Amino acid sequence: MRQRGFTLIELIAVIVILGVLATVAPLFVTLPAQNHAATRGNAELGYTGNLVLAQLREDLRQAAVDQTASLSVTSQQLQIVRASGTLAYVCDTTLHQLKRGVLGAETVLAEGVSACVFVNDATNQRVRFDLSLASNSGEVFSDAQLELHDTISYRRTW
Repeated sequence: MRQRGFTLIELIAVIVILGVLATVAPLFVTLPAQNHAATRGNAELGYTGNLVLAQLREDLRQAAVDQTASLSVTSQQLQIVRASGTLAYVCDTTLHQLKRGVLGAETVLAEGVSACVFVNDATNQRVRFDLSLASNSGEVFSDAQLELHDTISYRRTW
């Protein structure tokens, strides 16, 4: 008489193999998702940082051409005073924002600002700008940080 079925050792071996697969399989799903979220956060910060620098460079370039413009710089604020109005960059680290616009009516240019410093080097006719951005989209493993440091020459005595 021949018995059909599995032995206890065969069943235990199958359970152990399934247990190992169950613990390893999620890694193949979560690691690519984590990498994607981190890459997306870094790309968004890079885009925001480049946008801020491009806008600041353009505003300083236009002000350098305008002979009536003057520049006022504090560590948290840069103002370009023209006959048509005052254009301001205001760093609000309480709200984690960098704002740009007519003084008193600025719009948000960048969010996630953890630090922002303006320094006017009038002797060499340039403005140094340091900006730290942080992204927290609420997703797990998507926090990203970016620091930008740029010196923008305006080639005119204010």
